[in-house]
Amino acid sequence: PEPKLPWNPLLSPEIELT
Repeated sequence: PEPKLPWNPLLSPEIELT
């Protein structure tokens, strides 16, 4: 299973939706 990482805008600069 995928670990639940905190949302990081740096990983997806295209998505600025929190």
